[in-house]
Amino acid sequence: AKLLYKNLLVELPTDQFAVKRLVAMAKANGNYKEAINVLEKDQTYKDEDNNTMSYQEMHAVDIACFKELTQLHMRTGNVERAMFYAEECILCDPYDYSLHTIHGELARSVGQLDRAIAAFSQSLRLNDAPNNTRAAFGLYYSSCDAVAKGESKQLAQSKTEYTALKVTAAGILKGMYAGGPMSHVLDMALKKGEN
Repeated sequence: AKLLYKNLLVELPTDQFAVKRLVAMAKANGNYKEAINVLEKDQTYKDEDNNTMSYQEMHAVDIACFKELTQLHMRTGNVERAMFYAEECILCDPYDYSLHTIHGELARSVGQLDRAIAAFSQSLRLNDAPNNTRAAFGLYYSSCDAVAKGESKQLAQSKTEYTALKVTAAGILKGMYAGGPMSHVLDMALKKGEN
């Protein structure tokens, strides 16, 4: 099947389906680096000046490609590159709260707390409904970490402002879980965050 899709790309170099099938096949085999190469590096198209381009260069605003590359780079542990593609996704669709949440999680994973707090806050501005608990927890724990570190690099926020963000995030979480069967578990999680 792989050879079939590669031959199809020779005949129809702009065929998105063939490229996406090659990516799916590489992922199914657990070969995430090969899937990344199919999107970022493999030369599939030649323009009229005989310059070759990769799928990503040819489809520069394909948000599905950016989302795929974000996930693939996360799986290979290349967080910086995953953050780049998450930011590209946000540029394409700034109103998708889930993209801001993913960006926040990536920023938090590399210790960029100011970026994480900004991303989680934006996600909650776009959607503060109970289906966005990842952003609320992300804001809460990022604020806890920032208070514990007592430092801020990019946003120049004081410890008091981080504490206020932590209280705000805890209030959002309590509102999301109010009256539910897991509210007592949330109380334990919030107490753990205070320590």
